[in-house]
Amino acid sequence: MKSRILLPLCLLLCLVACAQRPAYVYQVRDPLKNVGGAPAPLLLLLHGYGANVDDLFSFAPDLPADYRIVSLQAPIDLGRGQFAWYPLRFEGDRAVADESKALDAVGYVYDFIQYLKTQYAVDDERVYLMGFSQGTILSYAVALLHPGEIRGVVGFSGRMLESIRPKIKPDNRHRALRVFVTHGSEDQVIPLSSGKEAVTYLQGLGVQPTFQTYRAAHTILPKMMEDMLAWLAEDK
Repeated sequence: MKSRILLPLCLLLCLVACAQRPAYVYQVRDPLKNVGGAPAPLLLLLHGYGANVDDLFSFAPDLPADYRIVSLQAPIDLGRGQFAWYPLRFEGDRAVADESKALDAVGYVYDFIQYLKTQYAVDDERVYLMGFSQGTILSYAVALLHPGEIRGVVGFSGRMLESIRPKIKPDNRHRALRVFVTHGSEDQVIPLSSGKEAVTYLQGLGVQPTFQTYRAAHTILPKMMEDMLAWLAEDK
């Protein structure tokens, strides 16, 4: 009799848990080199405002063969195949972030990482985030709000969220965070000054970012990717 009662109860709990978990949209490239199915390093790709899951995933063939590459799509549907991590409103030529919703997005990304760990064999010591623009902003936030859980951040053309700064506490584990930052000198979307300010803020926390600028607008150049891959290869 007990087993008859427990089975529907377990099914109900499973349905509740599944209903509470967001319906993540993501793409995966499994490691091309993985001996015996051992836990693999994770590189999570976070696209920019107005892009989608396919955007940064287009780089997957060029990314390290021993990593599991996962591209996550932002949850806010802007229509026409475009998505955002948090809303922006435009005041003239200036985009202003809804930073309260940005913090929700930080939780969304962090929860997704925990979800991936239940689905794949992940090397907890080598979890990297790679973002562009809004994706970089979130990558910084996730890494700094969860010290010791993220090995490194690759930030293309990003800045630091104002709203997370009061929530970040001094922590010696920040010193172990690897960060590679690129920014275009002609970026009209997120100016170079914002990228530099983010680097200064990271340095104040004890992080030692690698920071490189390029003659470029708001984009990812092949040279940026080449330099990033050389930096990533240093972590053995």
